[in-house]
Amino acid sequence: MIRLKFIAVTMVLLVAVFTSGCRPSGCTDSSATNYDPNARVDDGSCIPRVYGCTDPNANNYYSSANTDDGSCAYTTQITVWTGMSTFPCNTAGINVYIDDSYIGTLNSYYTSTPGCGASGGASISVEPGTHKFYAQCSSGTTTWGPYYYSVSGSCYKWQLY
Repeated sequence: MIRLKFIAVTMVLLVAVFTSGCRPSGCTDSSATNYDPNARVDDGSCIPRVYGCTDPNANNYYSSANTDDGSCAYTTQITVWTGMSTFPCNTAGINVYIDDSYIGTLNSYYTSTPGCGASGGASISVEPGTHKFYAQCSSGTTTWGPYYYSVSGSCYKWQLY
């Protein structure tokens, strides 16, 4: 009988040791980005959610965000330029308009295609989509457009001919 008691006590101790070792640790906060539904003991590794735009190509990219909230905003830069070696406007400049808003005046021409935002061109940032474009000599003698362009991406260059 004594021997059975000893075996029973040993088995109870072994069961207690094994069950306490089977409690996995991890993040137990269900609102954290690394929540572990199998964790029974919080180990302090929880990473809180930081909401914002997570796309580095967006204008409002938030580098500290780890959860995208759908707020990403994008724009396209449009630069208008001319490669005409002689201006059709005589001494007047060419006024450039996008969506009926004046964006600048061209007073010179390029011998090769400039980059977006180049000085001497008229540049603006717009939301992707369809935009109305036209240009007119400030003297009113010549008009280009209106033309409608669908834009996306990050940079568009429109040349006047």
